[in-house]
Amino acid sequence: MGEGIGVLADSGGDLDAFGAAYELLVSRGAERFFFAGGHYTDLDLWIAQKRRRASQPSDAQALLRLESRFVRVCERGSPRYGNPGVGAKALDMLGDVLCCIVHDKDDLSRDDLLNASVFFHGGGSEPNVVQIGPRFFVTPGRLSGGDRQTCGLVQPVDGNLRFSAFCLDGQPSGEGWLLAIPRRAKMSIR
Repeated sequence: MGEGIGVLADSGGDLDAFGAAYELLVSRGAERFFFAGGHYTDLDLWIAQKRRRASQPSDAQALLRLESRFVRVCERGSPRYGNPGVGAKALDMLGDVLCCIVHDKDDLSRDDLLNASVFFHGGGSEPNVVQIGPRFFVTPGRLSGGDRQTCGLVQPVDGNLRFSAFCLDGQPSGEGWLLAIPRRAKMSIR
């Protein structure tokens, strides 16, 4: 299996849940992370909390590397939503699969829907994968404010993606989903 991507959303200010999800996902093989909003500043607050607890000067460098491993998006309702330097959506490649990260699916444009194959989003009460035509909509569930605190892990598998969801105690939340990504014809120019 290739690089694992941890997927977190809707932390709602619960930095302990954010940290627990991070540790769980790292233990399951996550090397990078998608934070699909729900409290945009929770990543900043969690990193600041880790900085205050750091005891070695080398920890500061490690925290900079840690922060760079996250792709995050802002949610509607955040004071930062709409700021030019803060995105409501982000694009990332997982192998040869174009993915879009967004908190609110209403922020997706027609171009996003035409170009990306997988959409990671927040706002889901439970982990889920919904396929609509050739596209997949994936939510890790909620880190805060739901019946269960959940997060997800996506891994490339033979040109496709596998999404698994976990409760913060490490127990699987549902079964893993295989996202069979349709192969697009390569563009040729004559």
